[in-house]
Amino acid sequence: MLALTRAMGLGVGRAGGNPADATILPRPLRKPVRYLGRWFSGNVNPPRHAAALANGGLIAAALFYGVFAGGHAPTVVQASAAAVGFSIRDLAISGQNRTTEDEVAKALGLNSWTSLIGFDAEAARASLESLPWVASATVRKSYPSGLDIALVERRAAAIWQRDDALTLIDEEGKEIAEFDDPRFSGLPLVIGVGAERAARDFLPLIGGRRAIADRVVAHILIGERRWDLRLDNGVTVRLPEEAVGEALDTLARLETESGVLARDIDAIDLRLPDRVAFELTDSGAAARAEAVKIMIDAEKKRRRT
Repeated sequence: MLALTRAMGLGVGRAGGNPADATILPRPLRKPVRYLGRWFSGNVNPPRHAAALANGGLIAAALFYGVFAGGHAPTVVQASAAAVGFSIRDLAISGQNRTTEDEVAKALGLNSWTSLIGFDAEAARASLESLPWVASATVRKSYPSGLDIALVERRAAAIWQRDDALTLIDEEGKEIAEFDDPRFSGLPLVIGVGAERAARDFLPLIGGRRAIADRVVAHILIGERRWDLRLDNGVTVRLPEEAVGEALDTLARLETESGVLARDIDAIDLRLPDRVAFELTDSGAAARAEAVKIMIDAEKKRRRT
């Protein structure tokens, strides 16, 4: 212990020491050095509650370590900030039509202890954009206790039938939600595997020809290659793989010139570029056979005379 005190210059001014060998410390360091010297020499009595304070410090250090090592620091920050007045109490939502406030709050993970200080706006935006009807979202903090949410919702463009399932899809062919609202019953119906993707380019062709579009009740994708149209009178229009616009123009012209869609036919085949084929209904075929028979009988009678 003596060697240590000498090395630290703690023997200065003691009886028997040589003042010429003493090291003179700056004034601010003299008192701390004397205290350390007494501590190491055993001449210092610790305060009455030093042990309790030391134990408390160890416990606090352990708690802080557990909080940070266990990844609970954000939760502690949130709760602490909420306790001093930064809890989120005001939620302003704009742009929503199909998305409910409850869905927004659930996506944001809001509760009574959620604070604005530790709130991750970017993660909240990503969570909102995972909702079925939300195309994009903007999240802005409004201190001390508000969140401003601006939504841009997707627009339902068609109903897609796959087996027995009916799903609303947007303009890009992406699924939105199950079709369960009669308010969407006026949307075009597309049927078949891949129809939700192919509809993006096909439906505008039909929509630009209202005389035909108003009669179509279903758009059926055949073999993921071409489309059939089912009309409101049961007539099927078979479209080609290529030059679909030209085939639709031909159909529109036939309807304008002769009212072909009102005829007693079962199908109109437009798959060949140089001709149009008609399939008659049973009654139409019978009527045609009767008409042909009358024409033949009339020709026979003419020849006999």
